[in-house]
Amino acid sequence: MAQFDRAQLRDKILGCWAGKNIGGTIGGPFERAEGPLDVKFYTHKLDGQPLPNDDLDLQLIWLAALEKYYCPYLLTPQIMGDLWHDFILGHWNEYSVCSTNITHGFYPPLSGKINNEKWKWSNGAWIRSEIWACCFPGSPDEAIRAAWLDACCDHCGEGIFAEMFTAALESAAFVEDDVHKLIDIALARVPAESRVGRAVRLAREYYDNGKTWQEARVALLEDSRDLGTFQAPCNVGFMVVGLLWGEGDLGKTVCTATNCGDDTDCTAGTAGAVIGIIKGFSRLPEEWLKPIGMGIQTCCITPLGDVWPRLPKTIIDLTDRVLNVALSTASYNADLPQIVKGGTGFTQEEKDALMTPLTPGHKPGHPTIAELLWKKSSTEFQFERSWGWIYAQYPDDPEIVPGEPFRLQVRFRRCSNRITDLKVKLRLPEGWSCTNADQEIFLVLLKYGEKISFEITAPENAAPFGYVELELCRSGFSCPEIISLPMQVKGRYACSMIHQPDDSLDDWRIRSIRSRRKFD
Repeated sequence: MAQFDRAQLRDKILGCWAGKNIGGTIGGPFERAEGPLDVKFYTHKLDGQPLPNDDLDLQLIWLAALEKYYCPYLLTPQIMGDLWHDFILGHWNEYSVCSTNITHGFYPPLSGKINNEKWKWSNGAWIRSEIWACCFPGSPDEAIRAAWLDACCDHCGEGIFAEMFTAALESAAFVEDDVHKLIDIALARVPAESRVGRAVRLAREYYDNGKTWQEARVALLEDSRDLGTFQAPCNVGFMVVGLLWGEGDLGKTVCTATNCGDDTDCTAGTAGAVIGIIKGFSRLPEEWLKPIGMGIQTCCITPLGDVWPRLPKTIIDLTDRVLNVALSTASYNADLPQIVKGGTGFTQEEKDALMTPLTPGHKPGHPTIAELLWKKSSTEFQFERSWGWIYAQYPDDPEIVPGEPFRLQVRFRRCSNRITDLKVKLRLPEGWSCTNADQEIFLVLLKYGEKISFEITAPENAAPFGYVELELCRSGFSCPEIISLPMQVKGRYACSMIHQPDDSLDDWRIRSIRSRRKFD
């Protein structure tokens, strides 16, 4: 049975967060820089504190959720969405889109799809994958499940694949220290035709052919020219450039990633985290650790209040709390590598198994976990009830056009044999119509995934948002349950966002810290 020695695992988790802080701090001042740069060490007077970084901030909120709900398996899209709206203050780009969508009822994964054309493939998700890797060390297929749930809050498509890639890479790094093998493991968890996978393979091709990192950088920029800057495929490629040309040296790795330019705190921070996991905190160079100390500086989250555990103030506290979640997760799923006192043990066969994506239940011939995640729709809502689940599937374009039929499909999955039937009725906004809205539909839930389809039409004078209600009454109950399904009317709403200011990002970070002091 694969297992981790608790002390050794703690050292690697602490190394992960130290590497994240180191990379984020060296890359932070150069975010949005065009490059190529020539950074060799920290450029700011740090006084023993790292620079604040949203890449780490959001993971502190997920930590609070994990502590409240015991382990990642118990998180739901609704939980993630509520936490995002209530505690994440980032007011720019995809962060703003997610928060705004949630206020209108579009919870994950719709929150990452609708009104998000510009930022749906950007960098906000893959930069916060470390917590899932630390919860699932040595289990990349489990890490990518949690990464999907996280990334769909504010991304879809390539934005999700990017976090699946980094989560798999980091999870495997707890067991495997060969960067080339780690890249293979992570590539096996994203679609072969994805832009993220294409960028990673391009970076490695240039390394294998003896090219310079500068040449690889130019090739990645050209490959992603149609996407523009601040997008995941190119920046994941830059992160991989840092890992390859860094050749296991922490300083060289984070500097090379930074010197590629663009989203530098993201690329250097994730590359630093990977090296930190591989080496463990005890083997990281003191020259990189001493200037930033062990603290955590936040800039885009609000304190959680008395009803939640306090936010960690140091990476030591963060490490111990994440390790406790990893212990809970391993106890919840006995198939995971167990965490014990008494030596890390992975056979070569178990290491080799990391290369092969798993199928649910280890069933040969079935789609792998990764393949099932690739096919998950970003336009399907999931609602959990004590008796089962309700899934509402929107069309590929989740906006209704006035006067045109909008096909909404609803399916059900029960988890109790006492639920033999379900009465379903649709309630519509005033002026809206549906072919079977007035009909009470009686379902006998004998088959897995019973489905209903509704053809809904909005009037020409429809308001920007309409809310269709499903009235559900299960067998033996006279009191119905109501589920509200949001609809956005095409052309009636423009999602507004507050972007990062055009002045120094460092100044913006400082102002963010000061603005949060009133909550402390």
